[in-house]
Amino acid sequence: LAPLRANLSWSSAGFRHALRAAVVAAPALVLTLQSGNAYAHWLTITLVLTLQPFFALTWQRAVERIGGTVLGGLVAACIALVVHTPLATAAALFPLAVLALSVRYVSFGLFMAGMTPLVVLLSELGRPGTGELEIAAMRAAYTLGGGILAVTRASSAASRSVLPSIST
Repeated sequence: LAPLRANLSWSSAGFRHALRAAVVAAPALVLTLQSGNAYAHWLTITLVLTLQPFFALTWQRAVERIGGTVLGGLVAACIALVVHTPLATAAALFPLAVLALSVRYVSFGLFMAGMTPLVVLLSELGRPGTGELEIAAMRAAYTLGGGILAVTRASSAASRSVLPSIST
């Protein structure tokens, strides 16, 4: 019980970061829910997963996530040019999944470049008729938006005045 109490106090850096993330994520979630776009949730996911306790870490994560997502979207588009059945898609995705998961701790950007085609191509299987290129473009756009929001929040002096800083 003592560790729980220690982490749920203003003196806990993790608690303050979680509160700041929630303050930024709540309006993003409302926006994505009201947008009516089936893929808008990628904005909130990117925002929450990119936002780190310190600006330098947030910036690095944003660059890796956005760059990896764009690269992965291009990979998905190339795969979609040559595979046209669910079985062929699965056959193409299996080695990609193994590769993506094997580089996770080596490079987050490469991990995202491998995961994005999985998400894009599986999304297309779940919503036939939506083109892979359209899904890849939406994923890239929402990831860019979420990354920009995370970096903006991390660098904003105004947000630091709302809740105590990590460095206190």
